[in-house]
Amino acid sequence: MSDQAARARSAHHQEYGSGPHALDHLMDGLRFQVSGDDNPAEEDESISSMLALIGRITETDMAADWLEAVHSRIELTRR
Repeated sequence: MSDQAARARSAHHQEYGSGPHALDHLMDGLRFQVSGDDNPAEEDESISSMLALIGRITETDMAADWLEAVHSRIELTRR
């Protein structure tokens, strides 16, 4: 994350913990829905960014196989 983006992000919300910027390098290029942000991401982009961040942390493309797979569902009916 660029210094400018980090400053803008910090101006909009409080970060907590012993390493509040520990993931900043992994969040480079990702956009999230942050209240008070001048240019917030849409919900779909925010979800995609979160999946990308999880993939960067785990070093796997966890979303691609699941999203491309065929899934089944069981619809429950009321009695």
